[in-house]
Amino acid sequence: MTETDLLARALYSSAIIHQPHALKAVVAAQHLFIVFDNDDTIWTQTDALIAIGSVTTNESYFSAITAPQFSQTRIKKILAQGIYPAAYQALSQWHDQKGFADIFEYYLPVALSHNEYLSHNVTLLLAFRSLYPQLNERQVPPFLNRVTEYISSTYGGLKASALVTPRVYSQQQLLEVCLAQPSFFGHNLISLAWILRSKHLLDEQQLNILLSNLYQQATQPLEDVEDCIDEVIMRSVDEQANTLGLLHSLHHLVFGTRSNLHQVTLADALYYLQQLFPDTNQELDRIARYYVAWLGVEDQ
Repeated sequence: MTETDLLARALYSSAIIHQPHALKAVVAAQHLFIVFDNDDTIWTQTDALIAIGSVTTNESYFSAITAPQFSQTRIKKILAQGIYPAAYQALSQWHDQKGFADIFEYYLPVALSHNEYLSHNVTLLLAFRSLYPQLNERQVPPFLNRVTEYISSTYGGLKASALVTPRVYSQQQLLEVCLAQPSFFGHNLISLAWILRSKHLLDEQQLNILLSNLYQQATQPLEDVEDCIDEVIMRSVDEQANTLGLLHSLHHLVFGTRSNLHQVTLADALYYLQQLFPDTNQELDRIARYYVAWLGVEDQ
């Protein structure tokens, strides 16, 4: 399998639970391909992980739908109300009229003003924005299908509320609280990495709001107690010193089993954060080794 094959798989893979994650996993795999010295087995592994948590379609729906030309107001209502199959045509028309950047800029304030558990509303939107410039003309229609499904499953009737001045936290503070409470499969760390990686797309207020929202996620009780760190597993991790380093742990996390595509997105996030915060290498490695143990992967 090649990178092109993986992207083709992800473009036609949609969600079983809530929002479609496959395209975010592709971006993470692209980063890890470089981290792992151009190891092209990352494409096959990510493909297998996507298959576990997705349904596959061969259709690019909007082209099979006959619809009138919608106004911008009607487009947004169709998407907000999840009116299918019209929603596929609605987003395609929006894209044709104003481009994908306009779609991103419309939903970013909505994501900012609704602090969703696990922050998928933020990380998926940022991943879509990151991937879009890579697409050729034939890939855009299925991409827009996945974005349509993300919008209707994420926002519903939500609208952006007035943005308040957030409390400002340092990046180091955010990292510390996310390490202390990573949430389900390290989602707080995944979110932190995506926010910091996407700073160039945000103004200062937007960045501070996202970081403030994430701080709340990492310091308030988790919505699902099963997402808490398993202290028994963590103690066993702490009792076994890792002399092989973070890259070994990340490779083990990605390739040690096939369970969840967050094996790829978390490994990508941990490596990115290590590059930003090299002094926290051991703490990040501890998280990687925890999830290796949590997945039940045997030591290598």
